[in-house]
Amino acid sequence: MTFLLVRFLTSAFSIKLEDTADEWFVSRATLQNDMVEVRERFQRYQLTLETRPRHGMKLFGSEVSIRACLTDLLWS
Repeated sequence: MTFLLVRFLTSAFSIKLEDTADEWFVSRATLQNDMVEVRERFQRYQLTLETRPRHGMKLFGSEVSIRACLTDLLWS
């Protein structure tokens, strides 16, 4: 889950779960299960993931919130 959090926090582009699953050699179902925790973590920082069909998911929120989440993640 940590890698997934970092990937969203550091990406300027949309991320497709299918591509990530192939890259990490895990099933899409595994990533979807992890996404529940990822969304909960992002909600604590007022960050949202928006999903667009055929484009993937993109993280939205203030720069301060993104940096705070990333900092807390790196220090935990």
